[in-house]
Amino acid sequence: HAPEKSIGTERTLDADTTDENAVKQLLQQCCSEVTQQLRKRKLMARTITLKLRFSDLHYVTRSSTLQNATDSTHEFYEHVVVLLSKANPTVHNYILGGNNTKLLSAVRLAGVTANNLVQANKVSLQPSINDIMEENTRESKNPTQNSMSAMNKNTRLRHAEHALDAVRKKYGDNAAHIGL
Repeated sequence: HAPEKSIGTERTLDADTTDENAVKQLLQQCCSEVTQQLRKRKLMARTITLKLRFSDLHYVTRSSTLQNATDSTHEFYEHVVVLLSKANPTVHNYILGGNNTKLLSAVRLAGVTANNLVQANKVSLQPSINDIMEENTRESKNPTQNSMSAMNKNTRLRHAEHALDAVRKKYGDNAAHIGL
């Protein structure tokens, strides 16, 4: 059969919302589902697409092509949040001394798609400059630390995501979730 070109999921909210946190929570779930499917199929994505449908039923999509392919929920979510801010800007609502961030347009549906897929075994994982700087700073402070603590943040997150995949496979998709 033909190789998969994309893997995606979308969710319709029970009611239109301008609550940025509610939309972000929904998008985090979508990122988790998409990346879990990528890892299950041993694929990685070079492009991430955000899809929003607003209360007036018009759609907006925003995409980001990554420098390095990924199957990381954390990386997907970071990119999706940036895409959300470009697709639907926020306003700060200072009510009763609180600081609530609201989206300018009410969202009805949100989704995430992984595009430009490649086989995971054909991708070399390359740490970001931030990972390298973090590791160098850590090593200069304590050169005798063990190898687990010396791993960069992305490597630790990848290990956690693979462990979660194993738990979900054994106990069901809702058995465990990573906090972002």
